[in-house]
Amino acid sequence: MGADSPNRDTALEHLRHLIDDVKIAMLTTVDPSGALRSRPMMTQAADDDGTLWFFSAEDSAKVDELVRRPAVNVSYANAERGVVTGEEGGTHGTIDLGGRARLDPGRDH
Repeated sequence: MGADSPNRDTALEHLRHLIDDVKIAMLTTVDPSGALRSRPMMTQAADDDGTLWFFSAEDSAKVDELVRRPAVNVSYANAERGVVTGEEGGTHGTIDLGGRARLDPGRDH
């Protein structure tokens, strides 16, 4: 583990806490034409390493999009509570996360 591991662990724990009450995320993928497509997805779990788990039908358009281009964005919003983000600690109602999707058809979470 690197020297910044405690900071990363703290940030991941903070993220899990912030999204704990917000079960529905907006998952954004890129379709074959290059257009962005967003849809609501229920978060199934958030692992200690920051991996977020969602279920989807294997024959869905989003799975096809992820196979072609695994770059995704996941957004959470909680207008009632507000979410503390940013280095200044300002209160905002959204969290946006960018990353890469990985399909795991055998996962039983």
